[in-house]
Amino acid sequence: MMTPKFHGRGKAALVVVAAAALCFASQVGAADSPKAFVPAGSYDFGTVKQGERVSHCFELRNQGSAPLKIEKMQLTLPKMTARAAGSIPPGKSGNVCIDLGTDDLSLKVKAQAAVFVNDPQQPQIPLVMTGVVKSPVDLVPMGAVLASIWKGDGAERTITIVNNRPRPLHIRGIETEGQHFTARIQTEKSGEVYKLVVSIPRDLAPGHYTGSVYVNTDSTRYARIRVPINILVKSEIYTFPLGVNFRSISLAQVDSDPSSLAYLAEWFLVKKRAGKFRIRSITSDLPALDITRTPEGESNTFRVNVVLARDRLEPGRLDGKIRVLTDDPAVPEVTVPVSGEIR
Repeated sequence: MMTPKFHGRGKAALVVVAAAALCFASQVGAADSPKAFVPAGSYDFGTVKQGERVSHCFELRNQGSAPLKIEKMQLTLPKMTARAAGSIPPGKSGNVCIDLGTDDLSLKVKAQAAVFVNDPQQPQIPLVMTGVVKSPVDLVPMGAVLASIWKGDGAERTITIVNNRPRPLHIRGIETEGQHFTARIQTEKSGEVYKLVVSIPRDLAPGHYTGSVYVNTDSTRYARIRVPINILVKSEIYTFPLGVNFRSISLAQVDSDPSSLAYLAEWFLVKKRAGKFRIRSITSDLPALDITRTPEGESNTFRVNVVLARDRLEPGRLDGKIRVLTDDPAVPEVTVPVSGEIR
C-alpha cells in the first residue's frame, strides 16, 4: 500500500483547512456563552422620609446563547436586600430587585449592589440606587465636625440643624465636652433652621483632639443631640495616618503560615506642607519592628513601611512609638505611636 505524499501546495492547503477549522471552533465556542446587558444600571429614588422602604427592580437581559447565571451579590448597606432569578435563558430578561431600608440613613444616600454572573466578558455588574433621605431632624452636611488644619491657622466649621417635622423645634442651649474649641448657635429660621458654629483657636498645638457638643432642644425625641468633634492640627511636617495599629495578631496563625507576616505590614507617610526635607533616622523603642523608608535622600513625601520580625515577637501588648528625625529646624522630630496585641 502506498502512502500519499503531500508537496508544497498540498501542505499549504492543509494548513488553511486546519486554521479555518480552528477559527470556526473558536467562533462557535465564543457564541455559546451568556452576554449580560443592563439597560439602566442606576436609579434615583428622589427624596423620601426616614423609615420609608425603597424598592426598585433593574432589568437584566441575556443577549448571549447560553444561560446567564447569577452566582452571588454583594450589597454595600446593612439594610439592603436583593432577589433575582438564579438563571436567565438566552434571549430573555430577568429582574434584580433591591429593597433598601432607610431607618438609619439620612441626607444623600448611595446604595450599590455588585451582581456576579457567568458572563466571561462582564463577570461583575454594578447597580446603583441614589437619593435623599430626610430624617425628622437633619444635620447638614454631616452629623460631626471633622477639621484638619495647619498649626497657627485656626478655623470655623458649621453644621446646619434642619427640622423637617411639622412641629417647631426650639433650641434651649448647648453644652461642650472638650477644652480645645468653642461653640455657639445661630438662629436662621426659628423653629426650623439653626447653625452650630464650632471655632478652633489659632494657638492650638499640633495633635489630634476630640470632644462633643450637645444641643438641647424642646423635643422629647430629640431632647439632646450629640455632635462629635474631631480636630487634627498639622505642623509643617506631619504623618498620615497618625499612628500604626497592628490590632490583634495570633502567633499560632503566623507560625502555621509564615508568609502571612507580609500581609500584616503597616505603613505611614511623612509629609511636608511645602518644600522638601531629609529624614536623618527612624528608630523605635519596640524591638520587634523592622522599619524601612522610600525614597532615600530629599523629598516632599516619604513612605515608611513597618514590618514585624517573627524572631523578635513575644506575646503581650505592642505599646511604643516610632521616632522620625528630620533635617528641618522647625520640625526636627515627629513621633508616631504604635499599638497592637500579640497573642
